Amino acid sequence: MVHRPVAVKAYNQFMGGVDLADRMLFVCPARARTRKWTIKFICHMIGLAVSNAWLLHKKTQIEKGTPKNKIQQLRSFKLELGEHIIETNNLTCNSDYCDEREDLDPKHKYRKKNIIPIPSENFRFHKADHLTV
Repeated sequence: MVHRPVAVKAYNQFMGGVDLADRMLFVCPARARTRKWTIKFICHMIGLAVSNAWLLHKKTQIEKGTPKNKIQQLRSFKLELGEHIIETNNLTCNSDYCDEREDLDPKHKYRKKNIIPIPSENFRFHKADHLTV
């Protein structure tokens, strides 16, 4: 008989949470195309925080009696959270910076065009900054 160390017992006891977190980050990842480990680490930690927030949201909705098929999915939760952060912080493009970006000539012949995101309905009509569709 070999006695199992306490550390091994604790590791096995909470391993399910680590598997769940890995699965949630794999299903809906937040990728940063960079080689810098610091940026990847920050994106990973933000992804963990958002996943944990969604789990708490899901738990509270179940406690309220909401049917499981009516609870918001992780992907739509992340999208709504991002839109809410943008709207609450009023992150608009600085006009001088945007004009500079448009005037730059592409370095490569087959460079992709810049993607212009469509703002949400709430943000489009905020203040006097009416944005086109």
